[in-house]
Amino acid sequence: DDEGYRRQLSSLLGTVPYIDVVAVAGDGREALNALEKCQVDVALVDIAMPSMDGVEVTKVITECYPDTKVVILSGLVPEDYIEKVLATETMGFLTKDMGVDDIARGLRAASQGQQVQGEGKSCTHRESALSVFSVARAS
Repeated sequence: DDEGYRRQLSSLLGTVPYIDVVAVAGDGREALNALEKCQVDVALVDIAMPSMDGVEVTKVITECYPDTKVVILSGLVPEDYIEKVLATETMGFLTKDMGVDDIARGLRAASQGQQVQGEGKSCTHRESALSVFSVARAS
């Protein structure tokens, strides 16, 4: 993902009272390494990352860290990716054009066991049996 966007989003999410950003990673391998070092309630995973894409990372997280919920983040969500995402054990997906408040609400909903689907400037919650959020603060 774009480093500037990642930094800005983690900084803004860090100001939300119910979110504690515990790690920020630039690619799939970094994300998995971060999960070895800290407990994460919800991982916000970009669909397009170097080294491993979001679907691959999600599969590893759900297998190795079953208590960590995953929400996919994407700038574009092509129909074939939506199908791939929904085939994994994620809480759903959010899009990068959503405001930070909508993303935060989506993460909170996921952490409470609700399936989330964000498109455009809105986020809808579908009842389901999955959950979402903690990410890491960059030093």
